[in-house]
Amino acid sequence: MATMMLDRIGSVAAALAAALALGACGTTGGAGDARTEADLVYTKKPILAAALAIDGLYEETTIDALGAEAARLAAETGARIDLASAVVDPYDESGLASRLEVWRAEGRDRFLSLSWRLDGAMAEAAVTYPDARFAGVESALRGPNSVNVKFKEGEAAFVAGWAAALAAKERGLPAVGFLGMLENAFEVSLEAAFGAGARAAWPEVALEAYYLPDGSAENREGKLAEALYARGAAAIVLSPYFFMAIPVLEAAALRAASGDPRWVVGLIDDPRSFLGGNPQPNLLLSVTGDRAALAAEALRLLAADAFEGDRSVTLGAAEGAWKLSGDNPPEGEALVPELEAVLARIAAGEFEIPDFPEERYLR
Repeated sequence: MATMMLDRIGSVAAALAAALALGACGTTGGAGDARTEADLVYTKKPILAAALAIDGLYEETTIDALGAEAARLAAETGARIDLASAVVDPYDESGLASRLEVWRAEGRDRFLSLSWRLDGAMAEAAVTYPDARFAGVESALRGPNSVNVKFKEGEAAFVAGWAAALAAKERGLPAVGFLGMLENAFEVSLEAAFGAGARAAWPEVALEAYYLPDGSAENREGKLAEALYARGAAAIVLSPYFFMAIPVLEAAALRAASGDPRWVVGLIDDPRSFLGGNPQPNLLLSVTGDRAALAAEALRLLAADAFEGDRSVTLGAAEGAWKLSGDNPPEGEALVPELEAVLARIAAGEFEIPDFPEERYLR
């Protein structure tokens, strides 16, 4: 497969200068701070870091956010962060290895992956360069010199279940549905949190959950969605796999065409982002994770004086990692204030969000 290298190697001096000129670094607290990078006195050895992204939905905004975070950290810690970045083809193993070799030759020893699809290459590099630090966003990196930063996905599922139950109660329908791809520990945990959120909003609501069957049956997602709608589900919460959204939205649209509107609640990803931002009248709202927040936390871990590897760091409502997107249709927008209050209550530790329900399987 052809390599999609779009190197943007270089320091974050421009981002730092812009941040300082706007007084965004918060070092003086004055809105009129007009210092530039040249006015800073760096007191520590420069940090040479690099970020890898794949061509897709988030790389531009996330890399830009990393530049801003590097500027803020530089002003806060006194260490200039020279951040290189590249957008790469995750299937081009030799190209990825070559890119890391070039960065190592430049003296870079802090590496950040912005996609789980790069986990294999990053894990190999972590073994090859044991003196370097590695961090992954939504990854499964493990090892003494690696950390990963993830969302507290159960929080999003809890809020999504709450939203679905409100829609069911408003429509006078008895149930809400959860549609997963694989009945594994991750998705079953999401289902459990979804159910807890739904029942916290409306204790009488019925819960229905389906997972995609094995095989390649045509339109599996749409058929399961229609089955959930037939069982009275006012809204379906999708596990975070974007390709499932289109057939489920189509099933909802067919219902709406017959005068019986049903909705979809996006979980962790906003389906509008990969549908060209087009209006989706059956997409009630999305509980969307802020990947830039994960990337900024990963950069902070890499830049810290002390580094603790072989662990996962999770961000959730308390860290402002969730956003609500309900700008279409109007029913979704009307739910946002209550759901924002739910996020605040989650951040305050008011709800106990369940994890994997072992009793369901250990019988």
